[in-house]
Amino acid sequence: MDASVLDSYRWNLIFDLLSLDGMTPFYEEMGLQIHDKQRFAHLLRRLITESRQTYEPGHTPDISFAEKVLKEIEANFGKATAEHFYKWATMIFCWVYQDQPHWSAWDHDTLPRHPAQLPDWLPPEKWQAIAEFREAHSIDDIEERVKALRSQPLSNWDAEMYSIHNYSNVEDPMCEDDFVDPYSPILSTIEMNRFQLAWPKLWSHFSEDEKSRFWEYAKQRRREIGLDKYYGNSVPHPDQLRRQI
Repeated sequence: MDASVLDSYRWNLIFDLLSLDGMTPFYEEMGLQIHDKQRFAHLLRRLITESRQTYEPGHTPDISFAEKVLKEIEANFGKATAEHFYKWATMIFCWVYQDQPHWSAWDHDTLPRHPAQLPDWLPPEKWQAIAEFREAHSIDDIEERVKALRSQPLSNWDAEMYSIHNYSNVEDPMCEDDFVDPYSPILSTIEMNRFQLAWPKLWSHFSEDEKSRFWEYAKQRRREIGLDKYYGNSVPHPDQLRRQI
């Protein structure tokens, strides 16, 4: 397990979020399968607390801390769980486009959002497969749960972490540079997990020719809406995307 594939900031964000009491109910929805969530969270808390004795306040623990956490997870939960966590962190966790760029390339309005956006060469009945895919990775149900959780009192640990990291339960405060909504990466990771799980079924409804033509359509669509200016126009062919966990 090569911890250097993610920078230290991303690793520490993951560790901090997964240590929160408010986040443990969403482990499975995010695609993270841990047999004892409470013990896992307490392991992270112990390591985070110990790191404060090593790193100066305001300094993010470096990559050696991530390596230590991965070793501790293996020592306490076994190699299979450690490898699963590593794959989840590097292949599913997603807050911003760059976290999972190949998958994100097919999100962000690349696929049609209503029947009128279907390419002319695609049979109208194909819309049903796309609609089912969009429904499969919708997070409307999770957003309702999160809305209820935002108003609940924080546990002692969560309150401490909210204070240290300037977390805020104000919905979508990302316009505020000084605050981070901890539920934002949780929601986007759940959506990415569902997106990946639903991907094979979507393309089972398309022929090889249709997939190739859709690939060209997706690249053109990204140019039209200007995404290529920010992220480039690297869109993988549908068959190149495979869930690795």
